[in-house]
Amino acid sequence: RFYHNLTTRYNVYHNGQLAFNEGYKSLYQDLSESYTELLVPDPITRTAGAESSEETEVGGSLGKAIEKGQKAIREHSIRTKPKISREDLLRNPKKKAFYNKMEYNPFLHNAWMMVGEAQFYGGHFMEALATFSYMTRLYSTEDKVRDEARIWQARCYLALGWVGEADEILNNLPEEGVYKSRSKIYPLAETELALKQGDTLSAISYLQQTIDRKPIKAQRARLYYLLGQLYSKEGRWSDASQAFGRVIRLAPPYPLEFAATMRRLEIEAQGNPQRVIRSLERLAHKDKNKELVDQIYLTQGRLYLAIPDTTHAVTAFTHGVEQSTQRSFDYMLCQLHLGDIYLAQNNYLKAQEAYAGAAGVIEKSHPRYEAVTKLSADLDQLVSFAQQVYEQDSLRRIATLPEAERLAYADSLITAYKKAQDEARKQELLAEQQGQNEALNQQADINMPGGGRPGGLGTPPPMAGGGNGKSYFYNPTLVAQGKDLFERKWGKRPLADDWRRRNKQISFDASDPTAQMGETGEAPADSLSSVASPTDSLTSSTDSLPADQDPLQREYYLSKLPTTPEQIAASDEIIQTALVGMGKAFNEQMERFEEAVKSYEDLLSRYPEYADRASIYYTLYMLYQRLERADLAEPWRRKLLAELPEDPLAVTLQDPNYIAKLRANIGADERLYDQAFNAYLAGRSREVQRLYRETAESYPLSETLPQFAFVNALSYVLQGDEAA
Repeated sequence: RFYHNLTTRYNVYHNGQLAFNEGYKSLYQDLSESYTELLVPDPITRTAGAESSEETEVGGSLGKAIEKGQKAIREHSIRTKPKISREDLLRNPKKKAFYNKMEYNPFLHNAWMMVGEAQFYGGHFMEALATFSYMTRLYSTEDKVRDEARIWQARCYLALGWVGEADEILNNLPEEGVYKSRSKIYPLAETELALKQGDTLSAISYLQQTIDRKPIKAQRARLYYLLGQLYSKEGRWSDASQAFGRVIRLAPPYPLEFAATMRRLEIEAQGNPQRVIRSLERLAHKDKNKELVDQIYLTQGRLYLAIPDTTHAVTAFTHGVEQSTQRSFDYMLCQLHLGDIYLAQNNYLKAQEAYAGAAGVIEKSHPRYEAVTKLSADLDQLVSFAQQVYEQDSLRRIATLPEAERLAYADSLITAYKKAQDEARKQELLAEQQGQNEALNQQADINMPGGGRPGGLGTPPPMAGGGNGKSYFYNPTLVAQGKDLFERKWGKRPLADDWRRRNKQISFDASDPTAQMGETGEAPADSLSSVASPTDSLTSSTDSLPADQDPLQREYYLSKLPTTPEQIAASDEIIQTALVGMGKAFNEQMERFEEAVKSYEDLLSRYPEYADRASIYYTLYMLYQRLERADLAEPWRRKLLAELPEDPLAVTLQDPNYIAKLRANIGADERLYDQAFNAYLAGRSREVQRLYRETAESYPLSETLPQFAFVNALSYVLQGDEAA
């Protein structure tokens, strides 16, 4: 036992612990996270959850620590029970306790703990959970080791989002355990649990204990920052300012120090917001803050909202979006604020742009992730319909202009097209030149003295996580570092073709002469006029095209104008379909019922004889009922009964108590479907058919009818009546 204890401690475990410390500290190097929102106590759990990847092995220094720990367990574990007489077992409690142990190397529990912790900080929470769970059984007779393993078990549950299981473990720990006074990890686990449960006061108490047990300096600065955030949440502004001051005195990385300064300015702004806003403006113009400018304008915008001054808030958030260099957390929050403001103002086009920008970078762990991604998709659909209406209205307006004005308009579009093509060509050449420069720089690095030798001057510094012999894409640490390097250079980008190009595609929309211009709506500045000669390339590429297909000819644009009866009818159909689509998007997806009413009433005002106006009358009646405006709902019911009395929807609304019955029978159609399905499984085909007829007559708008019709058809197959 002495030999294995000594060898484990000073050979295998020592090397493994050095590797673990290196890997753990690397987690805090170049740490990228949002300091605007509430921090998590441990950065590894920020993007954790039940969907955390377990497909790849832990690499780098943490992988080496796991390897060393497993080697120590494999080569130095002692499971053979000692020879102790029966009398000693009965008379000596200490010898009996020693005999009942399952592992007799007194130091090996440290190797087990190192393996579990390395798996945890490598992001493999299920593997770590299995390791700590096994430790609780292996060391069930050793209270200190067992309880420490249970605490780590609870942390794994919290990282996976299993709050109930973690709460049960921590509550069942013995009251007088050594862990309460000595364990560094116990108050951290309790802090994480309290934050998950929304118990801010308990989180503050346990967080203070965590800080008192002296974690590493980088972690201590983060925890003081989190403490300041929690004090701010509770309205304890003096304590919050003091905590943020402790962060600054610890001299953390500049982004964290700057964020602590921002939070102190926010607290100061409660007395004089305008003075703090001016201070923020000065900070935004300092060169050393250029990578943090989105955070500055985010803070400024929030101060304007608190005044409240929505106009200046929009300006600040817009500056944050436009001047962001990293396009990550604070950029996303600026976009979210803009989207919320524009949505409240019913400015759906700008709201769609803002939410689309936020959806491209928001993390799955963010509490608004699902809401933002859904809203972005809904607005994408809504705006596509709105743009169709706008486009057709514009084309029809242009078609009514005098011929001279139409020709002048076509000429302006040709000019805009040429400028857009010129800009696209310049951007392609710039990207190509930049790629060539990067390749030359890399080659120059290789050609430097020592460039081809490991550790030579031309060799890039080794990345943490390398050296396990696996391909780059199977090493999660290297992949994470690669993503971080990309985001620092390019910002967070949605996955899309031609992502480096400013103009990803050229649009030739006759309704919008600015569609071919730059992102700002202005013609791109010709700062590189010597790079390309667009006229020659455009002329050569369009010589063989017919006039109505050549973007450099007037006929290309004039042919799109609806002038004939057939073209006007086609335009009417596009507008009708788009207005109905807008109404459905407002009603069924976004639940903005007043806007849905406007869309449907706009449709009927334009096209009183719309072919499917019965469904529009019915929908307007139901929308006004939902808005509790029975006085406005009733005219639509009467209109439907008067104009289309034979329509099934009119028949449904003939009953004046229809709404009351509908509310009383919520879910009745689904219950009938369940009965019919059970009858089908039991082979009672006639009962299925009867229930289907009853549902079709009583609930003609039921969402279950398509499935019901399918089961009804299958019931005839049971009877052998395939024709029916």
